[in-house]
Amino acid sequence: ELQTIKADLNLLLDSQRRQKERYRASLSDLAHALKTPLAVLKSSPMASDADAQEQLDRINVMIEHQLKRAATGASDTWKKQTVIEPVLHSILNAMRKVYYDKHIDFQYT
Repeated sequence: ELQTIKADLNLLLDSQRRQKERYRASLSDLAHALKTPLAVLKSSPMASDADAQEQLDRINVMIEHQLKRAATGASDTWKKQTVIEPVLHSILNAMRKVYYDKHIDFQYT
């Protein structure tokens, strides 16, 4: 039963990792795609207006921020590792107590 849970959890984690990789790639592609039109706008006569230049600079800062996030994998919630053995040991002890009269041998590897 625990093997099934382990397999399901591993599938979920793998799916989450692949989804996050696709998200990072899409975010990076989008940011790179926006940089060229932004460079054209910054070199256009419109950019001589101080307000327009300020807005273009803000957009550039946002793009750079998103590129850095995509490159570094910011806000990756799965990087923290958990030591599973103490948790598993506690669960098995509880199961042994609950099913004491059934004489079930709980083991993990």
